[in-house]
Amino acid sequence: MSAKSKIKVKPQLKLAGIGICAILVCVAVFFLFSSKSSKKAVDPITQKEATVMIDPGHGGFDPGKSAPEGVREADLNLAIALDVRTWLKQLAPHVNVILTRDTDAVTWGTTELDDLNHRTEMQKTWKADYFVSIHGNSFDDSSVYGYNLFIRPNDPASKTLAENIIDHFEEIDWSKNAGIITTDNTPLQVISMSDVTGALIETGYMTNPSDLEGLTDPDTQNEIAKAIASGIAQTIEKSNAPAASSSTENSKEDN
Repeated sequence: MSAKSKIKVKPQLKLAGIGICAILVCVAVFFLFSSKSSKKAVDPITQKEATVMIDPGHGGFDPGKSAPEGVREADLNLAIALDVRTWLKQLAPHVNVILTRDTDAVTWGTTELDDLNHRTEMQKTWKADYFVSIHGNSFDDSSVYGYNLFIRPNDPASKTLAENIIDHFEEIDWSKNAGIITTDNTPLQVISMSDVTGALIETGYMTNPSDLEGLTDPDTQNEIAKAIASGIAQTIEKSNAPAASSSTENSKEDN
């Protein structure tokens, strides 16, 4: 046989080779599509459909209001806020919860203006969908008691949030509903200069003996926090509910 002669491959071997190649191509295609679909799939445990920022008012250089026996507003705000975070993670595990502070430390300034500017900016930095600031109130007349919620005027979403929180406060029979107040009458920077759905909650009067007793009691703090978290979770759940289809609406109109 000359050097130029070609080796002849038996038909059976050709067919076997073609079959193996076909199998390899199929396997490659399978893994390619599997890889793409796995990238598109989102783990429901890690998927976050909203970011909620909880703001314990004051802290650090600013203790807030004070009550007898050295009770500081900043400490009460933080205690309730930490409980709100815990409850939100249970009631709405699909929600990302961020605290503006989780200790008494405030490292971003030494003046009230710096502090407020930073908290307002944090809403943008973390792309918050909801913002709830927690505070305690005070008044010269110790007989005054109850809670208030402050929201921006002409803001239906924030009003719904406030109303949902109030509903849960009433379920636990906490203090007295002293009403929803709009910031056109009482400007509050973290609410007024924000476009995030939110509310500032004055949870009660530290100057009122009954309110103060509840605000300093760990069990009542936890109930207050659960009510706030429940109101937030309810608001998010309703806002994410699918809207009625146009065909359904049309059928209702036809009837």
